[in-house]
Amino acid sequence: MVIGAVSCTDGSRDALAHRAAFPDLHARVITAQASGLTDGPLHDHLAGALVGQALTNAFLAEAAAARRRTLAGASVEVESFEHETLEVMSHTPGSTRIRATWLVVGRVQHGDHAHRRATRYAGRYRVVDTPLGPRIAEERAEDAVRLPAAPRRASRSTTPALDLLEQVP
Repeated sequence: MVIGAVSCTDGSRDALAHRAAFPDLHARVITAQASGLTDGPLHDHLAGALVGQALTNAFLAEAAAARRRTLAGASVEVESFEHETLEVMSHTPGSTRIRATWLVVGRVQHGDHAHRRATRYAGRYRVVDTPLGPRIAEERAEDAVRLPAAPRRASRSTTPALDLLEQVP
């Protein structure tokens, strides 16, 4: 993983802490899809990583995606998830903007057909201090590019933040 440089001055210590916390916060959001959680337990799981409108948006999006998968008789199995880059874009006291890229390798099944997918994503996030620790307060997807051939595995096994089923043409 490539991590953008930030010097450690008194004003940037929380930027370093936010950048260090981000992979685990992001992975918690990503694992929500494969968790099988619904309603309150899903909300509680996401609240361990998100606050405010980001929490509401993620909860509603995952609930809707789960309904679509169920109605379509589809499933998503994520084989691996790996952050490729994390870059601190800006920082103010208590708030750090981060740009991330990550790779998701998975398997999409609908009906009796299954195929592997690999997608590289990019997004921008704002991590803020809360009484419970750092949380993601803003998420903005920038890009999703399907790779021509799915590699066998990325190095970190979790699940994707974005619904792989949505990538089905």
